[in-house]
Amino acid sequence: MEPTPTTRTLATAVSLVCHDPDPEAIKRAAQRLQNWVKAGLIRPVRQKTRGRGVHRRFDRHEILKIVTLTELIEYGLPWDVLRRASDLFDDVRPMPHDDRQAGRRTSRPAKSRIHKKLDALFRQAVAGERAVYLLIQRTGSADIEVRFGDSAQMPANANSVVIVNLTNLFQPYVSAQSTEMTARSDK
Repeated sequence: MEPTPTTRTLATAVSLVCHDPDPEAIKRAAQRLQNWVKAGLIRPVRQKTRGRGVHRRFDRHEILKIVTLTELIEYGLPWDVLRRASDLFDDVRPMPHDDRQAGRRTSRPAKSRIHKKLDALFRQAVAGERAVYLLIQRTGSADIEVRFGDSAQMPANANSVVIVNLTNLFQPYVSAQSTEMTARSDK
């Protein structure tokens, strides 16, 4: 199967998140992404390959997840937060309903309502239509909530909140992809 123009190699994903030209930094970033694949945080596109080896490719959705998880790890957030953020991105991934929510015990109508709200916020962040944030806050003594929100959904009475502006974080990648697609169509 030939790679589609909307997928990126592991090397390209590394170049998007590692801005340090040092070969050791690039190697560490590549190893981090490979570890995330092994742990199930990120998922390459399934494709048939010939011969030996694994040629991992990532679609746009996974690239945006990689960019976000890298931002979180750079601020030293724990593995549990990365896992929850990854799950949140998986919840808005366009795929068959049962595959997207595997293992969840939410009723179908509730899943659909939740997915529509999350999906709308995610699409607005990707399109740059309005500021959409990844909000991370402690909800109890040890429980952490990771969710999408906009300025109207900012927690007013929380002691501390980690806020990642997804709209701003996504724009360099989304803009680069739009430019690439335009150049391809001009040929």
